Amino acid sequence: MDATTPVLIATVFHRPSSPSSPPPTTETLTSIITHLASLLPSPLAHGSTITTLLRTTPSTIHRLTLHPTSPIPLTLLPTLNNAATLHTPHPTLHITIHPPLPTPQLALFDMDSTLIGQEVIDLLAGVAGPAALTAVADITARAMNGELDFSGSLRARAALLAGLPSPGVFEMLWRDGRVTLTPGAAELLRALRRLGVRTALLSGGFVPLAGWVAERLGMDHAHANRLVVGPDGRLTGEVDEEAGPVVDAARKEAFLRRYVDEYGVADVRGSVLAVGDGANDLMMLWAAGLGVAVNAKPRVQMMAPCRLNGDSLVEVLYLMGHDEAEVQRLTEP
Repeated sequence: MDATTPVLIATVFHRPSSPSSPPPTTETLTSIITHLASLLPSPLAHGSTITTLLRTTPSTIHRLTLHPTSPIPLTLLPTLNNAATLHTPHPTLHITIHPPLPTPQLALFDMDSTLIGQEVIDLLAGVAGPAALTAVADITARAMNGELDFSGSLRARAALLAGLPSPGVFEMLWRDGRVTLTPGAAELLRALRRLGVRTALLSGGFVPLAGWVAERLGMDHAHANRLVVGPDGRLTGEVDEEAGPVVDAARKEAFLRRYVDEYGVADVRGSVLAVGDGANDLMMLWAAGLGVAVNAKPRVQMMAPCRLNGDSLVEVLYLMGHDEAEVQRLTEP
């Protein structure tokens, strides 16, 4: 039987182009509810919709809680989110439709372009030279948009890195500040730790960078791919699959199931958060209770259960239902 949710949340982010742009009115919020209701297979329970103002500054965030008379299949979420994007009543509004997830027990994150602002393999290719950079960037973009098989594309890109010193090249990227945390990543992980949430970084990128990022963010676990290093201390251009299978979409979902079992998470749909940006993350996002595609590639946004296009990962806390006072308390150093 398909998974369902008895409650739908529409989180409405006001993203004004100028400070003078007014927040959404009650009439605008009502029109959003009306439009969403027209897309649902069952009507909303009379008088059951609740509107909550989560944040007032620097721009408003409203939470619309909808109670359909029958549970809604989660497979309908992409349709609802695509419709909300296409038919938003004002271009300054970003509407995200998702099931509720107040406090997860487990949170899983992609690394490249999710917890950090870069694709590490592109940085490595830049060190290898212009020809490698061009070839790797093209393969990366196509793989993350779901146009190429991830495992095969990873092997093809790794072959272009042959000859780079390891771990020296990774240490250089880390030391020189070429790898930077995504805005809000440190604050979001700090908040999750304070809430007692277990966290794991699941990356199609590489060790040792994944471990360093997880350590800086205080995460519980990190898993990523390993590259083979030759006797001369340089990359051979091969992925070390003897150390473990490639961390692809299926492997990420398998890690989710592993930690669900390890931590005794009884209700996956009500207790697991997953955040990523690429096609390699979709299985993990769909397996979670709240799977958020953050600033994702276009094709991924169309297929993900939930999307979030903003400037800070802290906004994930608003999807969980926290208001601005709670967010400030949870994220302060």
